[in-house]
Amino acid sequence: MAQGGDATLAIGWVVDDGCPPKRGEGGAATFARSLSDGAPPEGHRADCPTCKLLDEDLACVGVVESRLSAAAEDWLAGRLPEHIESLPGMLLRKNLGESGVTGATFAALRKRGFCEAPGPFSRHWGPFFRRVTVTTDQVLEELFCAGDVQPAHALGVLVHVGGIQIGRGQINSISDGGKLAHLMANLADREPMTLPALSLRDDDESGVRQLKRYLRALYAAFVLDCEVKVFTPD
Repeated sequence: MAQGGDATLAIGWVVDDGCPPKRGEGGAATFARSLSDGAPPEGHRADCPTCKLLDEDLACVGVVESRLSAAAEDWLAGRLPEHIESLPGMLLRKNLGESGVTGATFAALRKRGFCEAPGPFSRHWGPFFRRVTVTTDQVLEELFCAGDVQPAHALGVLVHVGGIQIGRGQINSISDGGKLAHLMANLADREPMTLPALSLRDDDESGVRQLKRYLRALYAAFVLDCEVKVFTPD
């Protein structure tokens, strides 16, 4: 593995977009497990809506390797909202609060050696006595340890990590919530009204690139109105 981690701790994922290659393999999960050499099946990109949307071979499947770098966690923490009272901040608190995401589940993976850093990174908002704190254990738990990701969940995540462009740019005002409601109710508008806000760079650090690929897959799943299946270690 690129980062020298334990392969048994890797987190896998696949967009269940119903493309012919996945149906032919007996489903998205079976398709993902069949890609032992990492090479796309012949003609897969032309048949796969996720790969076509993101313009990348095998954009529909991936892995986050163990020994996730401190650089990747720092990058993820830096993607959280600048202002907690913004729309992204509200969605962050809503996603974590309503699902009871404490970070404990992911912290157990950290103790098993999934992360390079011994403890999570944190972001803080507000004065000391009314401070809101979110850790990367919570965000990574939200991303990978809450079961398969449905389109509404994907949208909430994308907004609070700045992973989606809606209209001409990022949305921040609480009053922009109507745009999200419109997109949830109007599937045909999702692709023409949005873009993935994260691009892959040749100089991306390995862990950052793996997180970017996953977030881009969440964008595709939202646009295509399908779920992302997530496979966490036992």
